[in-house]
Amino acid sequence: MTGYLVARVMTISEPARTGERGSPWRYTLAADYTFASMHLAGVTYLDPDNPWVRIRDGVITIQAGYAWDGCSPKLKRPLFGLVHLGTPDGAWHLGRNPTYEASLVHDALCQWRRLIPISKDATVALFDEMLEQSGWRYRRLYVWAVRRFGPKDFEGNQTGPKGRRQA
Repeated sequence: MTGYLVARVMTISEPARTGERGSPWRYTLAADYTFASMHLAGVTYLDPDNPWVRIRDGVITIQAGYAWDGCSPKLKRPLFGLVHLGTPDGAWHLGRNPTYEASLVHDALCQWRRLIPISKDATVALFDEMLEQSGWRYRRLYVWAVRRFGPKDFEGNQTGPKGRRQA
């Protein structure tokens, strides 16, 4: 394994926003989440206007209160308020599902992809690393889908993960 968990100080639970009428979010982070990976080496993102995500020294931190929809695509609202239709996040086991952390980090990186100096390849590799660590049996399918259908316009595609212009 190339990555390691720096701090696991979050509480994983169904967020207060889950199921609220009109809310597209499935999860809300209860406490800060921090993860370190070689795929983040050389990436720095410390925007004072963005309180949600910080990256420095190969470590990403996502602030408590950040909300996301898990693995995509899925209907934005539960069908009849009961069930989410779309890409499965996996069965809850011991207080979490196997895609929780990977979808959290990937969604945050995609949300600010035009500002964070990371490439799509590095983002997909990080998603793959996190799903492998979680033991998600459909990891290869999910990674293929993210690589094939995910957003392509990452800032790092122009400058590279260390801020150098790519050829």
